Amino acid sequence: MKLLFPFLLTGLAFAGPDDYFSSIEESSSDAEDSGSFLDRVFTGIQRVDQDFDLLDDSDVSVWRSTFAYRQERSRWNIEANVGFTDISIDYSDPVGGTSATNRREDSWSGRLILGTDLSEDLSFTFGFSHYKGFNNYASLWISEYYDQFVGIPDPTNYNPADPSGSTLSGNLIWDYDPGVARLTLSFSYGNDEIIPAWSLVPNPGNFFMPEATPTRSSFDTYTGSVAWAKALSPSLRNQTTFRFSEVTELNPRFQLQNDTAWAISDELTLRAQTGASIQHPDFEAFYGGLSLVYDLNVNWSVGVSARVYDDTGEIVPVGFNTAAPAITSTEFSASLAWQKLSTTVRISAGIYDVDYGPLDPSNQFFADLYRDRSFLVTRLALTYTF
Repeated sequence: MKLLFPFLLTGLAFAGPDDYFSSIEESSSDAEDSGSFLDRVFTGIQRVDQDFDLLDDSDVSVWRSTFAYRQERSRWNIEANVGFTDISIDYSDPVGGTSATNRREDSWSGRLILGTDLSEDLSFTFGFSHYKGFNNYASLWISEYYDQFVGIPDPTNYNPADPSGSTLSGNLIWDYDPGVARLTLSFSYGNDEIIPAWSLVPNPGNFFMPEATPTRSSFDTYTGSVAWAKALSPSLRNQTTFRFSEVTELNPRFQLQNDTAWAISDELTLRAQTGASIQHPDFEAFYGGLSLVYDLNVNWSVGVSARVYDDTGEIVPVGFNTAAPAITSTEFSASLAWQKLSTTVRISAGIYDVDYGPLDPSNQFFADLYRDRSFLVTRLALTYTF
């Protein structure tokens, strides 16, 4: 597997031998200036995070690695992260229109967030993110189908998929009762180049060679949300979020979510999440989760979590489609964390079960993609604050 490691490379250049002693003095001065510059840049409260995630089953493997850096100053904060994803699939087609094969693809992503305090109780953040490549195994599976079924017989008109996307976002945060209550207004705009649905139609210029035609491949997404967080008591905190999103050529989607954290005791914390989404004409989703964390001592803690998700399936376009059918998924995991001074290490492992409903008759080409699976889910997270 490929890993992502941040690194810093520095160099020192010397003048010719005739200026040997002056070069040493100049180099020493440059080094001091360089050190002063780095001290000015890397200041305030800083934190680095390195995460490794693995989603694995017999025919699908998704490996993700993310490195993030965050810095907080008196009025400003900045966060930058870069991510790498490696996806491997054992592609198959139960209908037999394409051939079984193995395929592996990489993708990269990056994000930059800049925030500032407008006043004592008001702050604003602005973010930009971009990704390039396949970031989930379903899109890679669908791409392989079109590469074989359409791309091989018609290489002239067919364009292989090259997914990518960018997002601009902003958050206005109002701590109208500092430490007790907060209101957050968020907005984002994203543009994605996705995998279109290709079809073969008669070619007027060549009866024996059909013409490949795609559906729309570029989509815009507008999202807005309002989140209200409040400490109901010294041990109980709640946040309610309402989110609205609209994608090109689709009806708006509305989502309501509630998150609660309860410190049952000094050592035991319970977190709960519930939510629902609706979208006309026939999409509905419901989800919920519970997690329990117990502090064994000042350094060690253990946790268990469970969550469930259920929806009625993706909105089906007219004609042949790649939309996923109804799905019910459950996940159970356990974690172990160690913390000392400014360092935290957390490892977790669990089982993620995916159960799909009946497939649309026009969508049998993807029956192996949308089959029930039990994924092994593992994660290693490292955090260092300085």
